[in-house]
Amino acid sequence: MGKWVLTTNSLGLLTRDGFNADEHNAYTIDFRPDGTLAYQSVLAGFHTGTYQNVQGTWSLQHDTKAHSNIRAKNAIDMTLHTPAGTHSLGLLFAKDKHGLILWEYYGDPDSWEFMEYRKAEPGGSPYSSPAAGSESGDR
Repeated sequence: MGKWVLTTNSLGLLTRDGFNADEHNAYTIDFRPDGTLAYQSVLAGFHTGTYQNVQGTWSLQHDTKAHSNIRAKNAIDMTLHTPAGTHSLGLLFAKDKHGLILWEYYGDPDSWEFMEYRKAEPGGSPYSSPAAGSESGDR
């Protein structure tokens, strides 16, 4: 699966709501082939967020509700080992003209705001998205 980067628009939602983004932090999830992951990103709650630099595990789920009330063909289930204990979360898949997006709702699902990750580009900016405003993939 490789490394996925939190999009600029998603980081903007967090900072809008008071999260203090540190330019020295990575905002990535690195999915390893052995089912482990490195999570260096924000655990977003209901319009809040805390930066975590932790390890965990992941698995691909099929035909699941994956931490949501909607059924998805595919989802990633993650278990993070944070200082406060184990934290589970799920990411869903979407696709737009630039490729795959891993996403979860940010806050109230009715607000249609999302935490989105895109596949990291070798040598690319760590927070760039393919095009400004292009993050409304097919959900």
